Parts: sequence; C-alpha cells; structure tokens
Amino acid sequence: FLSQIRYERDSTTVAASFTCSITDAVAGEVALTLSSASSAGLTAGTAYWDLQRTLAGVVTTLVAGKCTILADVTR
Repeated sequence: FLSQIRYERDSTTVAASFTCSITDAVAGEVALTLSSASSAGLTAGTAYWDLQRTLAGVVTTLVAGKCTILADVTR
C-alpha cells in the first residue's frame, strides 16, 4: 500500500506520505498514519490524496479525494 498527499493531482512533488499498515488482512483493513513532522511540513490550502494497492504488479487506486489543510490556530 502507498498513500500520498500532493498539492496538485499531476504534480511530481509529494507533500507528504502516509505510513500504511495492514491492521486486519481478512477484513481488508489498512491504517494510514501521518507523522507529526510530515503534518507540520504541510502548507495550508487544498491538496489531493489517494491510497493505492500493488498486488502482483498491478496498481489499483482504492480511494482518492481532495482535502483541506488548515493552519494551526493554537500555538
């Protein structure tokens, strides 16, 4: 599994990468984690993300979407 955030869908620059862990293979559950360092490095605004699975050399996008990254309020 591979999951990334990019500011533009077709950009070659990855804004952040999630760590993907299979939590229940039988049920098909995967956990995505974004480190605090990766989160802190994101710029506020609109971005795009997806989750892909590679199985026997075939890449399948399982879910994708647009997200809004908000700036910190509490400091």
